[in-house]
Amino acid sequence: MRRIADLPYRAITPSERGTADLYLPDAPETDCLVWFHGGGLVEGDKGGPQPPMLMPAGWALACANYRLLQHAPFPACIEDAAAALAWAPQALQAAGVRCRRLAVGGCSAGAYLAAMVALDRSWLAAAGAADLRVHGAFPLSGQMASHFAYRGSIGHPAWRPLVDRFAPLWHVRADAPSLLLVAAENDMPCRPEENRYLVAALREAGHRAAECHVIPGRDHGTIGAFMSDPADPVVRLMHRFLAGLPG
Repeated sequence: MRRIADLPYRAITPSERGTADLYLPDAPETDCLVWFHGGGLVEGDKGGPQPPMLMPAGWALACANYRLLQHAPFPACIEDAAAALAWAPQALQAAGVRCRRLAVGGCSAGAYLAAMVALDRSWLAAAGAADLRVHGAFPLSGQMASHFAYRGSIGHPAWRPLVDRFAPLWHVRADAPSLLLVAAENDMPCRPEENRYLVAALREAGHRAAECHVIPGRDHGTIGAFMSDPADPVVRLMHRFLAGLPG
């Protein structure tokens, strides 16, 4: 795959975080996964540790940075995630590649951002992409309640669950994109339960294209540690999910 690095997805100053790296297959058209890194919304980078993950044949990957809480108040990170998602098909077109299907994913804090922009369409609307179709979302070990870093920023105890408009769970809807949620057996507290609860809530709302898998023997640090291995169960789940997305 050819890599085009540090493309701005929104207007930024040289010191700001608002760029993405594109990994493109040698093809005139492709499907694209937009990926957000983890780090508790206060650290991390688009360059690692997962990307460039092992992508299915014919898929492109866009790995995006976003503003961290110590640099821009919440919800700037969600605004950036929506802007990057809206930008990706245009970026592919500028590189001479037509985007067919569009999916969004991330690990940990990035999974939270992916779930938010997939479920709450107001963020894409604010980014000028109200009509953009997101075919699927792949949150890996993400919070489906409001993020603990956001809770702390508003004076709510970080350990106390909160479901408000900044929680993916708040935006359950029957017409949501297909979702594959994956967590670790020994993940952070409440993480597997939140992911299972989101799937149950989606089904209660009439959504029939969501599933949750909990990977035995993994923890929050190792859930995405082997994504360069085609035999890794997370990679196999991701490949099956992306291949089966509706056109």
